Amino acid sequence: LLFGLVGGYIGILIGTLLQAIAKALYDSSASAYIYDYLKNLNKQDCMVKTWGTINSCLSLGTTISIILGTYLYTHMPVKNLLLINFFIVFAGGILLLTLPNIKSARENKKIPKNIFINIRRLLKLTFGKKQLRYYIPYAGLLNAFSIFFAMSFQILMKYALFPVVLFGTISFINHGSRALSGFFANKVYSLLKLKNLLLTTFVLTIFSFISIFIFLHNNNIIIRLFLIIFICFSICIQVIFSIVHLSRLHKFIPTTYRSLSSSLNAFIVAFATSILFLSTKLIINNIKTDIFYLIYFIVFIIFATIFITKIQKE
Repeated sequence: LLFGLVGGYIGILIGTLLQAIAKALYDSSASAYIYDYLKNLNKQDCMVKTWGTINSCLSLGTTISIILGTYLYTHMPVKNLLLINFFIVFAGGILLLTLPNIKSARENKKIPKNIFINIRRLLKLTFGKKQLRYYIPYAGLLNAFSIFFAMSFQILMKYALFPVVLFGTISFINHGSRALSGFFANKVYSLLKLKNLLLTTFVLTIFSFISIFIFLHNNNIIIRLFLIIFICFSICIQVIFSIVHLSRLHKFIPTTYRSLSSSLNAFIVAFATSILFLSTKLIINNIKTDIFYLIYFIVFIIFATIFITKIQKE
């Protein structure tokens, strides 16, 4: 809508800014609302399954939009495409207005107006609990590296001179597998439990880096393709851990602070991801590809080992 009214780069810039604000508001409240809704029905134990299904639907929507959006972009004006996007978002907003107001799940405690008191209480509630204090930074680290791996696909495929058709295929496998992972989150969590799932993500991330090193020093396109598919599988398990982590986070946080705690978790994820990608911009053009990945492999090992060791001791 803004692109149509304002036009050009400024319209897209403002529209993107507003979408980013909307996403931040959604990320900070959606999971907290779902948990309160389930708690109101005395079904909070279904949080992993419910949140996993919602995440799968979001990822499926992204997968469909990539395919459909590419087709529509080549067959209609950009303004028409943005207008379609506006009506989809508008329809979503109308549906959100139909959600019930969960009164019985709310606590009567009011959040203090003093922002510094709020921050202090939030940090105490979040990092003062042994069930959360090291899981949150580990989840942030894991999320950052799952995005790192996904963004590496293009680098690796260009390095290996993959046919163009495989670029789209790998992208589809990546997004499709991430979408399906949410549907299996509860089953995987029930099978492995939290600490075993955490160790599984650690081991799979290590093997993902090893897969990249093999990829860089192997010329067989079939082997390289299977290595990338394995990394896609590893990303799926990382996504499942993130779903489980956010689902259980609300269990230990009072209702009045759940949304804020979710925002803090999202901030740590975004911060870790930003630091990771800003650093890649500084060094990727100055060193060899295998050394580039070796540096980030060492970084992951150091920080992940610290967090996991702390978790195992508590």
